[in-house]
Amino acid sequence: MPQDTLASLTTLRLGGPADTVLTISDPAQWPDATREVGHSEKNDPVVLGHGAT
Repeated sequence: MPQDTLASLTTLRLGGPADTVLTISDPAQWPDATREVGHSEKNDPVVLGHGAT
């Protein structure tokens, strides 16, 4: 059951539940994250980032 919401991660506090949330702050983590997502049988990923500052 989804427990994370995207609202807690957005400036306008909009967004519903997410099955999985990956937070990547170091660009060196991208290769591992993309492999993990690529092996998932869930829906296609959505990348959020660099919106309002």
